[in-house]
Amino acid sequence: DPTWNKQFKFNVKDIHSTLNITVFDEEKTKYNFIGCVKLPILEAHTIHRCLLKDRKLDHLSFGEIFLETQLVYNPVRASIKTLLPPEENLLYEEPKFKRNLFMQNFRRVYSLGAVAMSIGLAVQRIYNWENKAKSAFALLLYILIVLSFELYMIPMFLAILILYQFLARWVGFKSFETWI
Repeated sequence: DPTWNKQFKFNVKDIHSTLNITVFDEEKTKYNFIGCVKLPILEAHTIHRCLLKDRKLDHLSFGEIFLETQLVYNPVRASIKTLLPPEENLLYEEPKFKRNLFMQNFRRVYSLGAVAMSIGLAVQRIYNWENKAKSAFALLLYILIVLSFELYMIPMFLAILILYQFLARWVGFKSFETWI
């Protein structure tokens, strides 16, 4: 049975957290996992006989360790920390790349780009006066909008665009060009 007789001193920010101890068996080429223990810091004031558990702390592993612990803390700071919300864990795993989600988002952006391109082509045709009636109507509409624009018209315009998209999907318009 190994004996370590080591002393460790930790600065603890929250006395409601736990002390996680993992035990490894050191061999010449690698470290073998023996077990781990999770000890609440508030209980760290006596001698403990801790049975080692597996990595998930679900089942008992082989072995036990004896710990002598002592807790020295400021009761005022501890009570303030108790009333405050717990600190966020800033260590997080990077989200894994999901091809299906990427392709779905790519298709959305691509369709928005296609709509923007079709609107751009329609506006270019109007500016080039390819169809004189449409261009004259667009010029009169522009003058009317410039003369009578109010801020409340912006949400109405957005509502009209949303309604158009809904009708385009429901009726089955292929692009913006079908209206122009």
